[in-house]
Amino acid sequence: MRGLRANPPRPRPTVRPAPGEGKPPGRTVITVSESAEKTPPRLQEPSSDQEIRWIARRYEEIGAASIPGYAVTKEGLEEAEKFIRAQILDENWNVVVAITDDCRTGSVGMLLCHVRDSPLDGKRECSVDAIHIEESHRGTGLGRILMEHARRWGSERGARRIRTFVAWTNAGMRALCRSQGYAETFVELGRPIEDRVSAGGDRGGHGAGARGGNGTGSPSGGPTRHDPTGPEPPSGPTPR
Repeated sequence: MRGLRANPPRPRPTVRPAPGEGKPPGRTVITVSESAEKTPPRLQEPSSDQEIRWIARRYEEIGAASIPGYAVTKEGLEEAEKFIRAQILDENWNVVVAITDDCRTGSVGMLLCHVRDSPLDGKRECSVDAIHIEESHRGTGLGRILMEHARRWGSERGARRIRTFVAWTNAGMRALCRSQGYAETFVELGRPIEDRVSAGGDRGGHGAGARGGNGTGSPSGGPTRHDPTGPEPPSGPTPR
């Protein structure tokens, strides 16, 4: 439980429409109002090569921090940039960057999500695939704004539920999801394949928990990329 804070809490962010003349229908632009100390970031589709490259680098860095053996390489960044550009053009995907007008800050957050028919039951669902908040803007409520944006965007496209896959060690992201009403529905188990198991230690059914995807135990075929430190733990005691 957190102790008393000597300084007064920062104002909670609010969402209001932002000017977006000429924006294609279905594209959302919102402003996050926070303390006057920072330039309020805007959530929008990336509109420049610089923003796309920033998203691609953060996407790869999150993978390197959360996936064992993964490393950021020039080839990986190039592939990630191609991937981001393709998803921007895909109507089933939503790529969002949070930017400020302050040239010293620039991009401060990003979100990738998509809608699909679930391979488990065929129901339309929205999946949060990647989320990142820069250190300078954590604790401002931007993570909750991004997650709510994904929920609304998915709902507008017929999704009946929203889901994401989080590494068990990512306590910050798990706490954020719980504060938004998410609950654990799958548990992925793993171990090094070259290590031996002691006699009698191999129990349980064949392929237990592996349903759909690439046989990894998650319907999407693998974990979601989140900032391993978590976008921002919610204020107050973290549910356990």
